[in-house]
Amino acid sequence: MIVAAAPGELWVIHPTSSRGVIRENIMASSYWRPKIYTVKDLIQ
Repeated sequence: MIVAAAPGELWVIHPTSSRGVIRENIMASSYWRPKIYTVKDLIQ
């Protein structure tokens, strides 16, 4: 679930198996960033 957005930031709340539910800036995440760009390419 997206909770906040700003230029260069996309904050989401999501569950993890090891840390429970977390709030994370997925644009700064080495795990999520490549996946976000792949989705953008598919949508366009």
